[in-house]
Amino acid sequence: MRRRGFSMLEVIVVLGMAALVALIFQLALRQSIGVYRKVGSEDVAMRNLRKARDRLSQELAVSCFQETRVGPGPTSLVGRDGDAIWFLSAIDPATGNFLRRQDGTPFWQRTILYYPVIPTNKFAGAGLSVGGYEASCPNKVLVRKVLDTGTPTNPADESTAEQLPSDISTFLDRPDNFDTSAMNGQMVTLVATDLVTFQAVADPAVREVRFDVRSLAIGDASRELAVGSVDLFETRFTSRLDFSIFPVNRSMP
Repeated sequence: MRRRGFSMLEVIVVLGMAALVALIFQLALRQSIGVYRKVGSEDVAMRNLRKARDRLSQELAVSCFQETRVGPGPTSLVGRDGDAIWFLSAIDPATGNFLRRQDGTPFWQRTILYYPVIPTNKFAGAGLSVGGYEASCPNKVLVRKVLDTGTPTNPADESTAEQLPSDISTFLDRPDNFDTSAMNGQMVTLVATDLVTFQAVADPAVREVRFDVRSLAIGDASRELAVGSVDLFETRFTSRLDFSIFPVNRSMP
């Protein structure tokens, strides 16, 4: 018996169903890629924020509130790039040991400085000031510097203990892209990149330093926003990390 072939209607139905399945698969694949990209961009932003928090928590927590200062950071465009924070450290750079005087108080060895800045050759926008802070550049880096100001500190001589400088403006220079080799300081590292802002407030009432650090999922944001010319402080692509640190040591017994 001869087998009947497919009718034109059946062929159309089969092709239509195949096209529908292909369309659904394509939409699902596109959505999956979008979700993966979004999660990846947000993860990078949060990693940068956690780098800043973890490094600061490690160092500032064992410093002293009386020997901590918060001040304006550098201004690369319009509005300052964020806040600078500097404090004394009793960690011996040579051994990594926490040094103390004969009376038990910390034997300060170095000044540690953190500040955000826009690297040269990294951002071509004009900048945007919001509340006195630059808000349009998502390429700020968090610089960490180790300073030995005044008389060089000798771990064997308590009279040479590091004194907290009142003015650190000469140290607020910019890296050339990510190159720190020409920057002013004994040791210079970039703790975090792709920051929107880094702000700090010192509260003497509770001996607390509060931080507000933000980063942008740049890849996703660039698809919808005019990154470089709009306020990036509060967008759905901006990740924010608020945290507090309470320095535990005191300068006097």
